[in-house]
Parts: sequence; structure tokens; C-alpha cells
Amino acid sequence: MSDCRIVRIVTEQDGMERIERLNRFTRKHLARLSKHLEGVLERGDVDAIHDFRVASRRLQEPLQVMALNVSPQRCKRVQRRLKRLRKSLSLVRDLDVLQESLGEGPTGPGLGTADRSLLDEMLLKARRQALTEASQALVAGKPEKVPCKLGELIAALDELAPEKDEQVYGDAVAMWRRRAEALLAERPTTGVETDLHACRILLKKLRYSTELLRLMQGRERGEFVAAIVAMQDRLGAWNDHLFATAELSRIATQHDVIARSAEFTAAVLTCAAARARLAHAMRRDAVEAWPSFRATVEKELAKGAESINEPKQPPAGTQMRA
Repeated sequence: MSDCRIVRIVTEQDGMERIERLNRFTRKHLARLSKHLEGVLERGDVDAIHDFRVASRRLQEPLQVMALNVSPQRCKRVQRRLKRLRKSLSLVRDLDVLQESLGEGPTGPGLGTADRSLLDEMLLKARRQALTEASQALVAGKPEKVPCKLGELIAALDELAPEKDEQVYGDAVAMWRRRAEALLAERPTTGVETDLHACRILLKKLRYSTELLRLMQGRERGEFVAAIVAMQDRLGAWNDHLFATAELSRIATQHDVIARSAEFTAAVLTCAAARARLAHAMRRDAVEAWPSFRATVEKELAKGAESINEPKQPPAGTQMRA
């Protein structure tokens, strides 16, 4: 990304301070962001695009905690920059997921060999255009500033007095509680009034907040994170089917496409209709599973001091996983 990096190596040791753990989490995902940016800009790599976006999301959580203890305005500026960088790659990622899913029977029905070949060609063309625009937006967003600015914030957090360690940890706990309570405020139903997109975003925030808190505590991710991931997978699949329905319909109903081959249009619309039905099924599945998941979140929140406020230190030399 840039040569401007403020990075301090943290050794593995028992009794690592919570601030040290938070900064370790931040450095780890900053390094991933830098690594995958190269793959995005140089090759437009599918995995690099996905991993870059995930790293940018995970960095939002420590920045939320940092904003309460160092420079709120500087933290917010980095957060806004990360959000813009991530958003610029959104369409490319959606197209990648769509194209990959068409190779799977239930998500790509009604497409013969010739239709599939033509659709692949059209999707690749759309991806090339989206990637060109995304790359231009990435460069304009000056991603090279992220490691410099975030490195300065890490250094500022490092310089806090030791007695601030408990305060920083308390801020991370409070943030986790806010994330959990915001999610519990959602009561999705099968009705059209339910906004599952809001649930999906809140789930991501709770997951990354939980992973950060677990790392600060020196604990494994555990069954609670697994429950979040399972629900996140449901809503992620639902969202993927929504995009597929809209994009396939857009392609199929272009006037020149219909004029050249109405049969191709019919085949693609058949596929789009199948994806819409899958989206409906995934929505129903997520809503039906929500009460059980909600109970899991309530149970974790109710554990209070036993679960959240009393960190469990790992044995000396144990490697923690974010």
C-alpha cells in the first residue's frame, strides 16, 4: 500500500494487555488490507476483492473503540475512507458471486450450454466495466493514506497510561452490548414490512465486535460466534439471490438482447425466477430460525460479568485467533 507504516511487533506472551491485543488485531487486518489491495489493483483477483472488503469491515470495530480514547475526528476520517473503498468494490463482488453460483444446479436452472456461454460472456463484460470503475475509485480514494493514519492512531493508543487499559476494554464491552441490543431490537417476520438488510448489517457488526472482544479477552471465538456466522450465512445467501434475480432480469430484458434471441431472454428469466423463489425460501428460513438465534443472543447478553467482563487468559505461548 505504502512505505509509510507505523508498526510495532508484539510478541506472544501471557498476560498481554488489552490495548496491546486490540492493536494486534488492528495491525493484522491492516496488513491484510494492504496485501489484498495489490491483488485488486494488479489482477482484479476474485479472492483479493472479497478479502480486501472483509479486512476493511473488521478494521471498523477497533476504530470505534479508538474513537473513544484518542482522536475521534481522525478515527472517523479513516472509517469513512475505508467505507468508500469497500463500497467501490461492491458491484464487482456481487457479480463474482453471481457468476460462481450459476455453475451450481439449483441456482442456475434453465440454461443450456449455449445460453450459459452467452450469459458468462455478458457477465464478464459487466465485471470488466465495474472493475475499471472500481479501480479508478480506489485510486481516487487514496488507500495509501490508510496505513499511515491508522498507524498513527495505533501509536497514540499505545501511549495511553497503563491504567487506561481497563477503560479501553470497558469501551469494547460497551460497544459489544450496544451491537447485541441493536440486533435484539429487530423482530423480523415474513411480512413485507421486515427489512432483513438491516438485520444482515447488524449481524456483521455484532460478529466483528464479538471477535474483537474475544481476542482482547484472550478467549476462543466459541459457539456464540458460530451461531452468528450460521445466521449470517442464511442472510448472505438471501441477499445473493436478490442480486441474482435483479441482475439476471436486467440482462434478459435489454431491448437488443430480446431482439437478438427471445429464447435466450426466456431462459435467463427462468433462471431469474428460480433465484427469486430461492430468495423467498431463504427469507422464510432466516425468519423461522430467528427466535432461536435471538434466544442465543439474549443468553449471551444475560451472562454479564461471567461471560463478558471476566476475561480468561490463555496459557503462555497460546496463539489467539481473531
